[in-house]
This record gives sequence, structure tokens and C-alpha cells, in this order.
Amino acid sequence: MEARRSRASIIETLKRFSGFSVNILLLALTFSYAMFQGGFVSWFLFFSFLPVAVYSLLLNAFPFIFDVKRNISSERLYAGNSVDITITATRKFPFPLLFLVVEDKASIKGHKHMLFPGFKRRLTIHYEISQVPRGEHIFQSVRFKTGDLFGFLEKETFVSAPQTILVYPKMDSFIHEPVRRVLERGTGAAKFQYHKDTSHIAGIREYQPGDRFSWIDWKATARTNDLMTKDFEVKSSNDPLFVLDRSFSVHFEKMVEFAASAAKSILESGGQAGLYFPGREKAYLPVNGGERHLLKILYMLAKVQPESENAMEDLFEETRLLQHGGSVIFISASLTKPFLEQAEVLAKRKRNVVVVLVQEKAESPKEKMLIQEALQRGVFIERLYDRHIQTGVSGAKEA
Repeated sequence: MEARRSRASIIETLKRFSGFSVNILLLALTFSYAMFQGGFVSWFLFFSFLPVAVYSLLLNAFPFIFDVKRNISSERLYAGNSVDITITATRKFPFPLLFLVVEDKASIKGHKHMLFPGFKRRLTIHYEISQVPRGEHIFQSVRFKTGDLFGFLEKETFVSAPQTILVYPKMDSFIHEPVRRVLERGTGAAKFQYHKDTSHIAGIREYQPGDRFSWIDWKATARTNDLMTKDFEVKSSNDPLFVLDRSFSVHFEKMVEFAASAAKSILESGGQAGLYFPGREKAYLPVNGGERHLLKILYMLAKVQPESENAMEDLFEETRLLQHGGSVIFISASLTKPFLEQAEVLAKRKRNVVVVLVQEKAESPKEKMLIQEALQRGVFIERLYDRHIQTGVSGAKEA
């Protein structure tokens, strides 16, 4: 990086020197021509070029320094949102600039804008980025470029203004019922419950972030001068651990959207959930509940990227996955024999194992055979078609 910056600095210095040399040479030639030729035309040519040359020489000596501030309209963004960016650039010396090109360098779609500032010292540029993709996006620097009238001299500078925005995955409210259906899969006859039983109070404890307002015990709060909430009995449940397939797939974004929507649906209903990413760089978030935990899940899902071809085939080297006692919900775009064999390991441990397949169309004959084999091994399959997710209709169930 330092070597690249050094080369760029050397190139910029050479450009400025060559532009300076060209102006001096042309000024000397026009003056010599006027001296030897004489007459109105030759001197008119010299005096016409003189202001251009003087401006170029002054521009070369002028300190090209800006103070930059970037303002982003929203701190929390979701995929598909639009964001407004405002750049305010201030310079100390009001040297007249014929034009100024301002370019915002970023890892997403940047912006280039031309201004005619004249003597203005404070410049403001507004622009909008629409359909912001999920992920962590870095704004690196702002580039300023100007020059003389004929382009003999160009001058530019980069002002470092690092700033990062985190774009969370898009979440769909329709996912609530499909999540219930997924979690009700399994060997148990009773339906899955992911909420506290508020009819039986087990005790009183201090308030924690994420507790509902209706759970506050006002008498205990007045007695202790601390905010206290009721502690309820929790019904036995299959608190899910979501395992996201990080293999390369055209449906990866839809898989991330499903994981985020499912986790939000469960946690906002008072339940708990965890998250696990297999692959070279594993990531694990244990089962928990509350608003802070939901933000941690969304943070992980905002940054996750596919990283391998067969991320799910070395799945159970992670002991924390084997130790999880609740439901395990795999989110993938395909079903393979090695993946199925490893999912069977959890099914034999009396886990509620469900594979959610996010697909564009119905399964192939080979995949249909694997689905039947999965059912025989105690692994349940739920299909969510990509086009259904886009229109908010749940996928078909696998009987």
C-alpha cells in the first residue's frame, strides 16, 4: 500500500513538473516570437497567453488543501434502502478555481461531481445511493482535481475520510408462519412454543434489556427502588440454532434474508435462537434472546459472505454444534449426499433437524431421491422457492 502511494506521488509530481515546463516553454516561445517578429499580431498573441500562463503558475504554487466532512443520512440501513450522502469540503485559501472535480471513493457505487467554485471556500455536494446491497461498505477518501484552461496543468489531491456503513439484510414479515411450520417439524406431537409461559410466575429479578414493559413488577420496583420484572416459567422448547451454508450460490442473499427474518420473528416473540457459520472462518453465536442478541445476529448476517464450494460437508468438526440440545435448522440452496450423512448424525442424537432449501424451481430427480432419503433418516425438508420469497408466499411443504 505504501509503495503504491509512493508511486502515485511520484507520478503526480512528474505531471505537475511537465505542466509547469510546458507553460514556461510556451510563454518563452510567444515572447521570443513577439520580440523577433514584432507587430500587433505577435504581441497580441503573447499578451493573450500571458494571463493563462500566470494563472497556471499560480495554480501550481497554490496549496491544494481541503477539510472534508461526510454525513450519512441513516446509521441503520437494510438491503434495498436508499442512503443520502452529503460531503462538505472547506478550503482555507479562496484561490479562484475554473472547475473542480470531486469524487467520493467507496467500496460501493461512488460518485463523481463537477463544480465551478470560483472563489468559494465552502463547497457542498449531495448525492444518493439507491438499492444499497447488504454488507459492510467502506468510504475511503475524497478526490479533488482541477486544472488550467487548456489542460496543460492538472492538480489533484486525495483527502482521507474513512467511514463505514453496515447494511443489514432485508427482512420480510411473511416469514413468521413458515418459521413456525419449520420449527414444528420433528418427532414431538406438541407444537413448538417459542415464548414464555406468562401464566406461571417463577420469581422476580432485575430488569434486563429486551424484557417487555408488561412484565415489570411495579410493587417490587417501588419496594427496592430498582426496576424489577417478573420471571416466568419457560416451557420446554426447541430453541433453534440456524446454520447458514456459506457455499457459493445465486440464492445466497435469499438464504441470508430467511435467516434474518426467522431470527427476528422468533426473538421478537420472546423466544431464543443462535447462529453458526461453517467454513474456513467459522463463526458461532450461542442461543440467547433479547434485543441485543438480535442485533448481534443481524450484525453477523450483515457481514457474512460465501467462501467455499462445499462448506456444509465438514460440518460436525465443531463440537459446539453437537452439544446444542435444541432444534438445528440448516439453510442451504442444495442437498448433497455428504451433507445429508452429517445431518443424520444430529438426527440420531434425537435432535429436531430441518433443512430449509431456498431454490428457484422444483427439485431435480436426483435431489428428489435425496429428499426421500432424508425423510427416512429423520431429517425434515422445507422448501422455500426464491420467487415465493420475493412475493411473500411461503414455499411448499415436503410431506
